[in-house]
Amino acid sequence: MAANAGAHPDYPMWSALLRWSLRQGDDGTAPSPQGPMSDEKRRFLEAALKSMGEDDADRQRKLFEAVEAHVARGEDPDACVDALEQLEDDALDLDAARNLLKLGALGLVVRAVASGDGAVSAAACGRVAA
Repeated sequence: MAANAGAHPDYPMWSALLRWSLRQGDDGTAPSPQGPMSDEKRRFLEAALKSMGEDDADRQRKLFEAVEAHVARGEDPDACVDALEQLEDDALDLDAARNLLKLGALGLVVRAVASGDGAVSAAACGRVAA
């Protein structure tokens, strides 16, 4: 096999690159400590991960509750329209759309179409069309 590899026109270049890469692998640092993570490091990691973004499921639940508040009790129609508009992006994302289905959002949006408020009905129709 080595005889065949030597016949390839790029073999010397790849061979030199491999030797160089292997030399660069030893950077002289100490190995990372092994073992369970301390409670302090775990809290830091959890806080860092939470600060990177919000939980989509919680955000969707809040949007769902805003729509439900209007559909079931006739509360703030502007909050309902805002929530329906925010749900459009989620409806276009496959994973987020799956979460919406689990929450029962499609049925709620269909009920919002029959809302007495024109803006809510229009926003709900837009989500159904999406």
